[in-house]
Amino acid sequence: MVNLLIADDHFYVAEGIEGALGEYKGINIVGRVYQLEELEEAMLKCEPDVVLLDIKLSGASTGIDFIRAKRKKYPEIAFVVFSEYDSANIIKQAYDVGAASFLSKNTTPDLLSEAIKQSAEKAFFMAPDIAEVLASCYVGNDKSSIDIADPKASLSEREFGVFLYTAKGYTQSDVSGFLSIAVRTVAKDIQNCKEKLGLKRTAQFTMLAMRRQLLPESEYSRE
Repeated sequence: MVNLLIADDHFYVAEGIEGALGEYKGINIVGRVYQLEELEEAMLKCEPDVVLLDIKLSGASTGIDFIRAKRKKYPEIAFVVFSEYDSANIIKQAYDVGAASFLSKNTTPDLLSEAIKQSAEKAFFMAPDIAEVLASCYVGNDKSSIDIADPKASLSEREFGVFLYTAKGYTQSDVSGFLSIAVRTVAKDIQNCKEKLGLKRTAQFTMLAMRRQLLPESEYSRE
C-alpha cells in the first residue's frame, strides 16, 4: 500500500485527484495540503511514501524549490510533480532537483496511478508525453534557454516580481524600493532567476520577457 500526500492549492483539483485515485487499489491518500508552508508539517504527521505536488503553491517558494531543499532530509519520500506547466525547462528542473516523476495535469488517472506506485518503489518513471517534450527540445533542436524558459512556472512570486522589474530596465535599488526588500535580497533573487531560467546575463531577462509576451513594448523601450 502506497501512502500518498497531495499538495495543491486548488481545492477542487486536490479533491478531483483524490476522487480519481480512490478507484485504484494500492493507494491510500493520507492527507491534503493547500499551501507550501504546510507541507513539511503534514509530511511529518502523515508519513507518506509519495508526495504529489504542484509547482505553483501558495507561498514564497515553488514546489521545485521545496524538493531541492527537502529531498535529502526525507530520502524515504518520493516527490512526484503534477503540474499544468510542462515546458522542457520546468521538467528538467524538476528531475534535476530529485523529483521521482513529472506529470502534466492532462495525465490520465491510469498513468498517474502507475507513476505514484513506481515512484514509491524508487523506480525512475517518465510519462511518454513528458519524454517527448524533453526529446523535442534537447535532442537535435538546439533550443536555448530563451526559447524554453518559463518564468511564471520556474520562479517564486517575489522572484518573478524581481525578474519583471529587472526586465523593464530598473536598477537593483529601484526594485528594492518597489518590492520593499533589501538590495542584497534583490541581488540574490536575480542570481536565483538566472540559475532557475538557465540565463547568464540580466540583459536576457528582457529578451525572455519579450519572448513570453510579459512586457508591452512601451515598457521595455524605456528611455
